[in-house]
Amino acid sequence: MSGIRTLIDLQDAMSKEFAWRKKELHSLKSLVIDNQNTHSLDMHIRAAVTLLYAHWEGFVKQTSRFYLEFVGRKRLRHEELSPNFLALAISRLVRTVGSGSKISPSLDVVEFFRSELPTRSRLAWESGVNTKSNLKSEVFREIVLVLGLDYSRFSTKEKLLDEKLLGNRNRIAHGQYLQVDFDEYIDLHDEMIGIMQDFYNQIDNSANRGTYRVP
Repeated sequence: MSGIRTLIDLQDAMSKEFAWRKKELHSLKSLVIDNQNTHSLDMHIRAAVTLLYAHWEGFVKQTSRFYLEFVGRKRLRHEELSPNFLALAISRLVRTVGSGSKISPSLDVVEFFRSELPTRSRLAWESGVNTKSNLKSEVFREIVLVLGLDYSRFSTKEKLLDEKLLGNRNRIAHGQYLQVDFDEYIDLHDEMIGIMQDFYNQIDNSANRGTYRVP
């Protein structure tokens, strides 16, 4: 793809991204179900949990980057950006201000708001969002806020994300012989597909409604 410039480009990229991940995760779930009464059930569940996390992190990272590119390529003026994207655009300036006691970085921020608001924005979508290779709920919350989405819809899933998914994945990845109950895995799989779908829908709705820009 040459670039995500239109709503159709964004929807097409996200649809393909989600489709192949759901297909692979469904195949893994089917393998677990097929081996429910075999001695290799635990092995299949451990593999499925590990890949479920991998797809979760990859999906959030990729779809977030797609949306950032969609907004970034519009080259909206800073004053046209919604608060979350304006905050992203000036994040480097803000980090500089917070890293020391010198006044010059603060003056740069003042100058930005006095003279740069009417200029075209340059969102660094190429670097995407930082999942920190450890996508716990705290990191996910920051990503959701950066994109201007509604985190309240995910707040009740924090224990599931941190303990059932990430915690188990880390223990498995570090070589522990972890036994995950069959029903627990099935519930985890179904819950994660639902969370991914909700994240997908929120981005799609935000792009459709144009919430990335001020009215």
